[in-house]
This record gives sequence, structure tokens and C-alpha cells, in this order.
Amino acid sequence: MRESSADVLSYLANSGISLGTELEVVETAPFGMITCKVRTTEKPLSLPTDVATDIYVSRPAEPAENEHRQYNEA
Repeated sequence: MRESSADVLSYLANSGISLGTELEVVETAPFGMITCKVRTTEKPLSLPTDVATDIYVSRPAEPAENEHRQYNEA
């Protein structure tokens, strides 16, 4: 996460987003909202584009056969 206000960081934490949290983008609205599914809560979360673009992401590591999926932290 880039530098953000304490309010934004608190909102993300209360929404279940922290370092290593898996998100899936499910919709990008034409008016600037990005809806993600947060794996820890399974609930959709809509974020303004300017907040969403401050979240660093990486693709999950490919799981080896018979291993649990591991994720790269951004």
C-alpha cells in the first residue's frame, strides 16, 4: 500500500484487507469504482479507483502438486 491517510488504512483493515490478503477483482465500473471479493470475508468490497490503485498486488505463486497455494506478498 502506498502512503495513505489513516482513515483509508483503517477502512481497509476493517474490511479485512491487510498484507497478504487475497483479493479478486469482480467488476470495474465505468464511473470509477472497483469491486473486489475479499477472500477472508467472502464479501464484495467496492473501492474508489484512487484507493484501489494504491494497493500493491502480485499474482499468487503457482502451487506445486499436492502443496497448498502460497502467495507472494507485495
